[in-house]
Amino acid sequence: RRAIAHILGTLDDKIELNRRMNQTLEAMAQALFKSWFVDFEPFRDQGMQDSPLGEIPVGWRVGKIVDIAMLHRESINPSDYPDEVFDHYSIPAFDEGRIPKAEIGAEIRSNKSWIPNGAVLISKLNPRFPRVWLPFESGLHRSLCSTEFLVVVPKRNSGREYLYSLFCSDHFLAIFSTLVTGTSSSHQRVRPEDLMSIDVTIPPESLISSFSDRVRPLLTLVNHNLTENGTLASIRDCLLPKLLSGEIRVKVAEKLIKEQIA
Repeated sequence: RRAIAHILGTLDDKIELNRRMNQTLEAMAQALFKSWFVDFEPFRDQGMQDSPLGEIPVGWRVGKIVDIAMLHRESINPSDYPDEVFDHYSIPAFDEGRIPKAEIGAEIRSNKSWIPNGAVLISKLNPRFPRVWLPFESGLHRSLCSTEFLVVVPKRNSGREYLYSLFCSDHFLAIFSTLVTGTSSSHQRVRPEDLMSIDVTIPPESLISSFSDRVRPLLTLVNHNLTENGTLASIRDCLLPKLLSGEIRVKVAEKLIKEQIA
């Protein structure tokens, strides 16, 4: 039993290491976003100008989310494709580790939103619990999501990481959470048009592109770690009963784990 606990503990340690690494990577991306687009630290020497949102760098402007992104409203009925495998981005999947679940159409109930390449997801449900998701774009399956997510596509090809970082920023989320409608505290939602009407400072396109290029490797590694954690957790949950029953020997399990976390 001690050997089994050690083996499974190795998996748990790797999962925890990936989780802490992701916290650091996301914090790095947010720190750069705040420095550039909230505090304007690298751009103050070029001059500042007054705006409805306070001082902003010369050459920037104030606009709305609709000026930099658009809502993607295309839906799909998975039951029309009962044998096709989809990457399903749901609220439970986000809460359980931000890993979409591969499911065949016959298993997915009700219409879903189709996720095109380049999209960012933000949940309109109970925004006091922020759920912002950067889809993996694995290319293996078509992706779809719960209609509780708003599917937002940047108007510039280079803007996906910028848009994701904007939606994750404390300043944006503080505003977003005030836009809820509904009397039930457990089922409050933000209307899509209210998201698109949020006032934002809009930097030059070149800065959006430069920022996205800088944080893309960080966010790509975050998604890699999330995927790896999902795989490791599945291996752990599969190994436990088989090790306890003796169906798999400890040495076989050790070899399998070494291959996975090498």
